[in-house]
Amino acid sequence: MIEPTNASHCMAHIYWDTLSKDTYLLVGNITNPVSHKQFQLWALLDNEPVDLGVFDITKEGQVLQMKDLYKAKAFIITLEPRGGSATPTMEAVYATGKL
Repeated sequence: MIEPTNASHCMAHIYWDTLSKDTYLLVGNITNPVSHKQFQLWALLDNEPVDLGVFDITKEGQVLQMKDLYKAKAFIITLEPRGGSATPTMEAVYATGKL
């Protein structure tokens, strides 16, 4: 499993309805990066990243609706150029988790 690469203690909870495929993200203990960067959520399926969307933090405890998800083995939050990346750069991993 990929380990976080930054010094923060980011907390993230994924709420995933396997029937409706709705995916929600609750992130805490994290602050927005510089203006040219943005957080991006990824699902891992067969060791391949699947983009679930980019996000900014507007308030602590904010719940964000992300892209629908059909399958996953793990999740990763990375810091990417604003607008997101086609694949994770992996230079700054903020959170990881397995199912």
